[in-house]
Amino acid sequence: MENIKTLPQMERPREKLQLLGPQALSDAELLAILFGKGNRNLPVSRICNDLLAQISLKELPESDLKQLCETKGIGEAKALTLLAVVEIAKRLTSVPLLRLPDHQAVAAHVRPILQNSDGLSYLLLVMTADRELLAICELGSVLPDLPRVLRLATESGAKRVQLVRNGWLQFSRTEYQFMRNLELACGALGIITYEMLAITEDEFKMM
Repeated sequence: MENIKTLPQMERPREKLQLLGPQALSDAELLAILFGKGNRNLPVSRICNDLLAQISLKELPESDLKQLCETKGIGEAKALTLLAVVEIAKRLTSVPLLRLPDHQAVAAHVRPILQNSDGLSYLLLVMTADRELLAICELGSVLPDLPRVLRLATESGAKRVQLVRNGWLQFSRTEYQFMRNLELACGALGIITYEMLAITEDEFKMM
């Protein structure tokens, strides 16, 4: 892109947007509209091209203020504006998380998953502090190793976790010991651990 003032009127980003719609604009042209203007020594078109040479549009959600300001011509004001737009885009496209307020809700949600299993299955539910479901991790037919569960919890950003399984409603000594170890390890990471939940077709039981 050249200096916008030197472009023919219908090739300027704002006029192009008005005539053809936003889908017709390049990434740099969209940024130029957002920034509005450059500075005395650097036109906005150059700033946008330089930024996109360092950080692609898809990488912007992972960028921070310091990274954006490393591009010449982007000061704190432009960087903060861009970060605000990125956050708006996140909120517009985010899907509301399912909240599981109690153990009955957990049982109702995972029962169809466990019913499709051919045998014994352990599942790990990772949730936010408000009990919003982040993910359900299938752990297999035997108790998982503790490091694996901790890794799944921390990588998902979980604040609460719960282990569930199908089968009988009684718990083994090994399961009790595993849950005690999990509770201690998660507690050290600031993660709340709920007791294991055993689920049948029409019942459930807490450890």
